[in-house]
Amino acid sequence: MRDWEALAALANPNGWYWETDEEHRFTWISDPVEHITGVPAAWHYGKRRADLIGQNPDDQAKLKQHLEVLDRHEPFREFELSRIGPDGTRRLSTSGDPVFDAAGTFLEYRGVAADLTETTELRQHTSILGEIVREVGDAIGVWLIDSGIVYSNPAFKSVQQD
Repeated sequence: MRDWEALAALANPNGWYWETDEEHRFTWISDPVEHITGVPAAWHYGKRRADLIGQNPDDQAKLKQHLEVLDRHEPFREFELSRIGPDGTRRLSTSGDPVFDAAGTFLEYRGVAADLTETTELRQHTSILGEIVREVGDAIGVWLIDSGIVYSNPAFKSVQQD
């Protein structure tokens, strides 16, 4: 375990940690990456973030801006991207900080990442389900004993007003 990893583990229990060299090539990734994505850490070594980005046009535009941040050696937070790997395309979020030596020379980046694939899919399904519930003609409401009505569709609201 790297010296900084123990502290970072407290803040990122569902992700993994990574390091890159001065050319932004991955040099180390913690083992949870394999458990979470199905891809061994070593598969990433020597690759740059740009080598792993999907073909989504939105990702390409964001990637250009992200690479500029990396080249300026600035910290970044929650950069989201689609990563193409042997396990297919996955949605990831990553944050990182530059590391400098005592003379101020840039050495590497260290950071954390998490797989958002299931969360992204759940948001999409929830959005679709929400559209269906809003458009259905039947009144639908969700009542919690402690909270009262926590959700109602337009048909339910019209019944309440009558």
